[in-house]
Amino acid sequence: MPAGMIANLNGESVSIERGSTGSYVNGTFVPGGVTATAAIMSIQPMTGRELQALPEGRRADGFMKGYIDFEVETIDESILRPEDIVVWRTRRFQVHQAEPWYGGANTIGHWKVFLIEEVEA
Repeated sequence: MPAGMIANLNGESVSIERGSTGSYVNGTFVPGGVTATAAIMSIQPMTGRELQALPEGRRADGFMKGYIDFEVETIDESILRPEDIVVWRTRRFQVHQAEPWYGGANTIGHWKVFLIEEVEA
């Protein structure tokens, strides 16, 4: 798959927000800063089988999957880093899972990403 193939798969502009590692200051957690990067992602609905693999308490939330040509980050509690946020059409999605995806022989690698829509509290 040549570079730019995601754009050819009905890719849309998204913003990827990546938080840096936070820390505790006097017993209070202080999140790190956030950097936003523009990207192209092919966003699609999840299949029934993909939905069944999700945590039971989250199955009613808004879920999508996407394909992107660079690695996105999931939460890493061991270093106090939050998951990346994908902003698409004013909707905000947390990166729940990301895995390498190869679309066939002799292709460049992309990432298949499962997204959970953020719910306002």
